[in-house]
Amino acid sequence: MEQNIPNPANTVTIIRYSILESDEIIFRIHSMNGKLLYNKTIQSVSGINAIEIKTSGLPAGIYMYSMEYKGQRIVKRMSIKR
Repeated sequence: MEQNIPNPANTVTIIRYSILESDEIIFRIHSMNGKLLYNKTIQSVSGINAIEIKTSGLPAGIYMYSMEYKGQRIVKRMSIKR
């Protein structure tokens, strides 16, 4: 999973990721205090994929986003600026 672009985001951000085998991924966004703000299960194909997230509903700040694939989870930070 790559860093979101643009970062900081304003209204939309794109996150690219790559998986070895077609399967579901679980994508989540949490606030810094741990509150779940976004949760989506996505059927993805092997290779490079991307998810577009509308961030216009989130206030400016720092958030944690994660991707879970086959029991493994990657977490990164993103910031939203208005």
